[in-house]
Amino acid sequence: MNSRALITILALVMGLTALTGCSDNSNELQRLVCEVQMVNEGSPLISAALNAGSDRIVGTTDDFVPIDTVPVIFRARTYDNATFIPTDGTYSSFIVTHYSLVWSSTDPNAPANLSDYNITGGLVNAKVPVEEETVVAVLVAPMQMKEEPWFQAIGNGSAPAFSASAAITFSGHVSGTDHVVDIPAGLTVNFIGVVVD
Repeated sequence: MNSRALITILALVMGLTALTGCSDNSNELQRLVCEVQMVNEGSPLISAALNAGSDRIVGTTDDFVPIDTVPVIFRARTYDNATFIPTDGTYSSFIVTHYSLVWSSTDPNAPANLSDYNITGGLVNAKVPVEEETVVAVLVAPMQMKEEPWFQAIGNGSAPAFSASAAITFSGHVSGTDHVVDIPAGLTVNFIGVVVD
């Protein structure tokens, strides 16, 4: 094989390697890895059409429609024990910028239009320093969902409760870079009529 052919092959291999490196958004290929430690303290979310308020009686003035947010705990760590990242260095934290949420359910009582409330580009503003945890609140069920006829029917007892899964993907980057990384998480949500604290 002549040197010109060898150089051409080498250039192609290097180009393909560079392309695959740019397209990979794997968290585990970064020096700083960010993970979701826990969503909603490890419990399913109870999403109610109505909260009976402090008197625990439905139909009184302290009743309210709850907005469903959940706490999410993020933790950042080094890729392995051999990697050292100074806590005040350029690449010393992970910045979570947004999330998407996709609804799914195998429950026969789930409404057909549940996926209308998938979330794309939901905002998160979290800085997760290396070897530390950060907690943020994330919106799961917006107020418009509570106004849906199917949710109101659960609230007045004319429709049954149901369960669904929310697949959540958080996105962000290591400080000092713009390489976007996706972090998967999930949550079970039980849709009910009334909650009494």
